Amino acid sequence: MSVPPAPLDAKYFDLQFPGINAQFKDVQGVSVSVPLHTSATTDNMGQPIRQRTASAVEYGSISCSAGATADLGLDQWIAAVADKGVEGNMKDGTLTLFSAANAAVATWNLTKAVITSLTVNTIGVEHGSHLDVNATFDCEKIERTK
Repeated sequence: MSVPPAPLDAKYFDLQFPGINAQFKDVQGVSVSVPLHTSATTDNMGQPIRQRTASAVEYGSISCSAGATADLGLDQWIAAVADKGVEGNMKDGTLTLFSAANAAVATWNLTKAVITSLTVNTIGVEHGSHLDVNATFDCEKIERTK
């Protein structure tokens, strides 16, 4: 009898790109999908068969929310994309999920990512408040490595 895997103990996500280090509480859209095209044909005996072929792999847009960063890397990146476009502004990076014990429990490599949105939701000055950043990235490839 096999035991189902324990859920990952998740505390925060660390997002690393060259010149950028940010932490987020929530991440959505880390997905890989392979659409299938189905067609009907016949075999050598004239019997109908169904053929499936894979279309181009599709990767989700990664949305990171409830984030904070001490540097201006995300701001500078989106400004560069806005001013100069995507070409020359793609970056390879990693998204790592950390446990409450600050141990890496899952990692994804993000290839040729480009930032497509950056929003500051809340800037609070009360005790315990923090800069609340949301960012969205389009990636050419997403691959889980851990």
